[in-house]
Amino acid sequence: MPQALEQRDALRARREAIGELFPKQVVLLAAGGVQLRNIPSVPHPFRPSSHFVHLFGMQPAGSIGVIAEGESLLFVPRPPEDDVLWHGAGTSAAERREQTGVDFVHDREKLDDHLQRFDAGKILSVPTLDPLTNQELEALIGRMPSAYGQDSVLMDALVDSRLVNDEYAISELRAAAAVTVEAARRAMEITRPGRNERELRAKAIKAFVANGAVEAFSSIITTEAEVLHRTPSDNELEAGELVLCDIGAELPSGYSSDLTRVWPVSGTFSPRQKELYEVVLEAQLAALALAKPGVRFRDLHLIACRSLTDGLVQLGILSGDPEELVSRGAHAIFFPHGLGHLIGLDVHDMEDLGDRAGYQDSRIRSEAFGLSFLRLDRDLQEGMAVTFEPGCYIIPALLD
Repeated sequence: MPQALEQRDALRARREAIGELFPKQVVLLAAGGVQLRNIPSVPHPFRPSSHFVHLFGMQPAGSIGVIAEGESLLFVPRPPEDDVLWHGAGTSAAERREQTGVDFVHDREKLDDHLQRFDAGKILSVPTLDPLTNQELEALIGRMPSAYGQDSVLMDALVDSRLVNDEYAISELRAAAAVTVEAARRAMEITRPGRNERELRAKAIKAFVANGAVEAFSSIITTEAEVLHRTPSDNELEAGELVLCDIGAELPSGYSSDLTRVWPVSGTFSPRQKELYEVVLEAQLAALALAKPGVRFRDLHLIACRSLTDGLVQLGILSGDPEELVSRGAHAIFFPHGLGHLIGLDVHDMEDLGDRAGYQDSRIRSEAFGLSFLRLDRDLQEGMAVTFEPGCYIIPALLD
């Protein structure tokens, strides 16, 4: 119950803050629609738009949230008459009010009449990833919502609201991280020669499910880590190989985690494997040591790059001055991606907006090799959640 109250209070506070920014306008957000596998009774799992979840929590497909005139309203589709037969009793309007702290909960069919009170030109919205929902929004407000143009002020406000996490969000992110750590440990515990990658993934997913979570993204557990997003296969684990585990749990609240770890199939690193592991670990620790509010994340990325490059030079894998090698982008042959990214209601939080959330005003993504895949270039703020995941990948396609 305390957690439910914390969620309700957090949702209410966020909506009030957004409402205060737009006192003479109407904010309208859509949860999104169901995607069918083939027939209505066989849908893909539904997950609402994270922008919607941030203000109204997890609600059914087709739901619409409205903030206007100091009030917040939730419009939820009425389930079919036979729904109770297939899915049981649903959540009542009173329960949704209690869970979310909204002022009113109405049937979705009443939304049109409610919006008649307002000038359509004063309604702000944002697009979802569902084309049909976007068409419905266009019919409601008389134009297709956009992350730019008239709706850009709302999108900027949502970015600012999601960028700095409140206490409830931080507690959920910590809980998601704890579940993810447990899942990685369970996969590690059964690692031995003769098993295959799918068995390790199954063990990790079992830990997610046991904790009421799902995969935040398709788990990557593989001995072929030179393919950065390699999905698990039937590859049999062999002594001398390394397992890369890149997994994340998503809690019922929608908050996610992202963890990458490497361990030896045999339980013991070879001397060379240990050296490379420690080079990557030192790069991570070097960046973490300087992370604090006000520090530019791009600078932390470059610190990790220099640390890793220095280690590779000491091992004889690279030759030359580490600073010069980084300036030329030579490190990116082994560390081609960025140090990390925002994390929150999405594992790569708000990247549906391109660089709008990840890059601070006036900062533009570099086209240079070694920086072009940097997902985050903001000054860190208290309450911001980011990942720190440097890596060293031996990628034949880049070395040939």
